[in-house]
Order: sequence, then C-alpha cells, then structure tokens
Amino acid sequence: MWRASILLIGLLSACASSQVGYVPIGQAYEARPAHHDITVYLGDERPQQPYVEVAILDVHMESIGFVTIKLENAIEALQNQARAAGGDAIIEVVETDSGYLEAAMYHVRAKAVRYILE
Repeated sequence: MWRASILLIGLLSACASSQVGYVPIGQAYEARPAHHDITVYLGDERPQQPYVEVAILDVHMESIGFVTIKLENAIEALQNQARAAGGDAIIEVVETDSGYLEAAMYHVRAKAVRYILE
C-alpha cells in the first residue's frame, strides 16, 4: 500500500529547472540597478531611440509533469540578465520548445540593448 502511495505522489508532482546567462557584445557596461525598468520588444518591434546591442541573453527551462512553460515564465529572467549586462531593453526574442512524453524543454534567446544618450 505505501509503495502505491509513493508512486502516486511521484506521478502527481512536477518539477522545473532553469539556466540563465548572457554573453556581452562589444564594450562592457555597468549593471543597471534591480529596479531599472527593462522594456521587452517582441517580433519586429524595436526601440524608437538610438541604441547599441550589449549582450546576447539566454534562458533555458525544463519541466517534468504538469508544469507549463511559456514566454511569460522567461521574461523576468531575461530582464534580470539585461540589467546585469547594462541594458535598457530586450529585442529579437526567439523561442524554441520541444518535449517528449511529460518532459518539456523551452529555450529563449534575445538581445539586450542600451539606449544611446545624445
């Protein structure tokens, strides 16, 4: 009986993990403060003001079970990495996902940009 209970708990539970990071492009910039607002531009959208690309952002997430992973789950991690790279916004967001049975993998790449103050 207790084996069946443990098996049931294992089947009903779910877990998720993630890896995040960035690679600087060109000049290194000082990190932005934690409260600095990072705008996310999706699709072909771009900032109206001049900018320079400062980093390639990378978020990789995996889940097993009933956890659903979407872009909304990765946005905060992308914004944190953009801040760490000294960015003001995120552009060129590209999502890929795959899975097999109950395992799912979700990957997002994007670029952090810094506004050029004139």
